[in-house]
Amino acid sequence: MKQVKSGIIYRGPSLLDGRPIVAVAVFSASNAKTGAMLQTYILPDNGVSPLDNAKSLADASVCGACPHRRGLGGACYVMLHQGPRAVWSALMGDKYADATQYKLRAELGRGRMVRLGTYGDPAAVPYAVWSALLAEASGHTGYTHQSRHPSFDRRMLDLCMVSVDTEGQYKLAKKRHPEARTFRVMGANDTLQAGEIECSNATWALTCAECGICDGAGSGADVAIRVHGSLAGRFEAKLGKLAVTQL
Repeated sequence: MKQVKSGIIYRGPSLLDGRPIVAVAVFSASNAKTGAMLQTYILPDNGVSPLDNAKSLADASVCGACPHRRGLGGACYVMLHQGPRAVWSALMGDKYADATQYKLRAELGRGRMVRLGTYGDPAAVPYAVWSALLAEASGHTGYTHQSRHPSFDRRMLDLCMVSVDTEGQYKLAKKRHPEARTFRVMGANDTLQAGEIECSNATWALTCAECGICDGAGSGADVAIRVHGSLAGRFEAKLGKLAVTQL
C-alpha cells in the first residue's frame, strides 16, 4: 500500500498559550537545503493566514517568545507566503486527512526523515505527538526557543536542539541544560565556540536529510549557522536588544 504523504497530526490547545493550534505533516522533496523530509507546520487554528497572524502577533501560539518572529522585528527565514500559506490554504479547503491516532502518526513518519517545526516551535505541541510521529522514522531534526517557558516539557530536549542567538546565551544554555545540545545563529563577525561545529550545509553542502545531526540530546556536537534569509539584516540590528538570559 502506498504510504500517505500528509495529514493533521495534532489539533488542540497550544502548550505555549492555550489557544487552538493545528499541526500538519507534509512530505516534500522540494526544499534544496533540507532535502526530502516530512515537513511539519504548526499554525494557529483560527482561520487566519500565517502572514496575518504574524502581523497581529497571534503567532505567539506557535512561536512563543522567539526573538526571530517577524512581528517583533526579527529575522525569521521562513517565507510565510510560501510553504505556510500553501499548507494553511489546503487546510482551509479540508485537503488533509485526520492523522491524530498513534498508528496514523507513526505511518506518516515511517522510514522518513522528519523535520519538527518547519514552521512553528515543536514545544507548542505535546511530546506524545512527536514521539508517535518519530516512532518508525529514519531520523529527524528539531529546534526550540522555549526551554525557559513555564510549561516546557523537558523531554523535548531529547528531540530538539536548544536555539540560542548569542555567545552569552550559548554559555547559559550549556549551564542550565548540560544534557542538551544547542543550535546557534551567528552574526557576520561571530566565531565558533568550543564544542560547536558549523552547519554541514554551509561547509559540505549536505542536506538536513543527509546530515541529521540536529536531533536533540546525544553525543553529537553543538551546531552553529550564519544568519540567512531575506531578513538577515534584522538579526544584527536586533542583537543589542536581546537580553542575555533570553533563551
